[in-house]
Amino acid sequence: MDMKQTLVILLFCIPVFASAQAPRLVGTIWAIGNVSFECRALKDSLFRFDAARDADVDFELRLRPDGNLYVLSADDHPGLTVNGVKVLYREVGDQRCLIFTNERGDYGDVLRPLPDGKSLEQLMIDDLIGQVLVGTYTDSLTHAQVIIGATSVTIPLYQDLPRNVLRFNDGKTFYFEVTDSGLDLFEPLADPTAPGFYGKGRKITTLIKKSWDFTFASTRIVSQYIMVYFTLNQQRLIRNEIYARHGYRFKSPDLIAYFSAKPWYVPRYDDVTNQLNGVERINVMILK
Repeated sequence: MDMKQTLVILLFCIPVFASAQAPRLVGTIWAIGNVSFECRALKDSLFRFDAARDADVDFELRLRPDGNLYVLSADDHPGLTVNGVKVLYREVGDQRCLIFTNERGDYGDVLRPLPDGKSLEQLMIDDLIGQVLVGTYTDSLTHAQVIIGATSVTIPLYQDLPRNVLRFNDGKTFYFEVTDSGLDLFEPLADPTAPGFYGKGRKITTLIKKSWDFTFASTRIVSQYIMVYFTLNQQRLIRNEIYARHGYRFKSPDLIAYFSAKPWYVPRYDDVTNQLNGVERINVMILK
């Protein structure tokens, strides 16, 4: 079973647990990357999302009789130029999201509620550290063990966004790039014309990670903002680990080899679609 077949099946499965309920939108701060919106109801079936910053674009969603949300088109609202694309509302336990589609029906931007008491910047930093950087590494030069976690590093912000820069508790700061084997660390180059911005300088070392942990894709709705830090190969592994954890039998030799090396992987089924939990069903829609 390939990914396209699985997505088609999931589209029929998801409404059972999500679409049957009215969307809980109002009174929530919705966020994507470093952009946030506050939702308010204009009418029973019309919702406005006001951007927190003037530079960002407000938008409105209409709940139509078919039970789906749509971005208002120019036909619905004079002055708006966006197309009336469908927006999928999904809710699983304490997690909610809005998934935007395009004219072809492909899945695109994902908005998530901002947790109470947490700033947008802190949410992005927590996701970056907790999903991408966290783990135990070995320095390829010194062979010393390096532990990265919420208490051992900080992520400087530039224009309200975390960039590819991390700072250890001893003050050492690096520009980083995620690789399939770990993290490449570079000298950070300060830009005199943009205070707080760092570019990539000469390579310092590589932090080797023995094994990546992608279990977050089974428990938390993912964000494209975080996914772009991973390599394309890692993004493919994240998608397929969702299936692997339910015992899916892969056909691709590289996936067979990769997951067979995992002590938890037991290949038993040719189709695990009905075994996916609610979060996993959402994530395989997003991670395509």
